[in-house]
Amino acid sequence: MHLGIIRRILAAQLGPQPMKGLTGKEKNKYYNSPEMHLSSRNLTRGTVTISNIGSIYKEQTGCFALLEIIPPQVFAVGLGAIQEKPGVYINDDGVKTIGIRKTLPMCLAFDHRAVDFSTLIPFLKTMDQIFQSPYIIYTW
Repeated sequence: MHLGIIRRILAAQLGPQPMKGLTGKEKNKYYNSPEMHLSSRNLTRGTVTISNIGSIYKEQTGCFALLEIIPPQVFAVGLGAIQEKPGVYINDDGVKTIGIRKTLPMCLAFDHRAVDFSTLIPFLKTMDQIFQSPYIIYTW
């Protein structure tokens, strides 16, 4: 998985010229199509939705899910509130230890018509690397 993909996803959502979804006749045509299929145009304009409920509901104690993919989007992320959770962790010496750590509950939803599992696994591994060493993003 190339980190450039993550940059493009973020730039499409947060950049100076964010991509806009379908509107008007184009939106009606898409929703009224009998197959509700993705075209190559949908994929090239695809974006990501980020729902950050944790920023407004800091007392949240669980996780949340049920994200909706709204075409032409192909990926949605839901972020919960940072929580302290007990667990078994590997310390700096490589030894397993019991402790309390801060966790960030996340829900990831992908449109299976646009993304298959062979591309999801490298993406998830890259996300794991970023969460293990967040300063890696400054090397992009």
